[in-house]
Amino acid sequence: MFAAKEAVAKCLGTGFTNFGACHIEILKDELGKPYVKLFGNALTRAEEIGIINIQISISHTAQTAIAFCIAEG
Repeated sequence: MFAAKEAVAKCLGTGFTNFGACHIEILKDELGKPYVKLFGNALTRAEEIGIINIQISISHTAQTAIAFCIAEG
């Protein structure tokens, strides 16, 4: 899930500069669709830049993972 957390951090425009991966949680809804929950400084940053929703898509093989993030605001 680090690829997904890193994609979210990049959407916030700072990478992991002012917060850690522990401030981003990647969860799944009842159908298995991933979604993002922010905490602490990551949540503060999203609010500062007007992000109201984050969409995340994740794919992986045994060796490689990729994630794509769209921040809406």
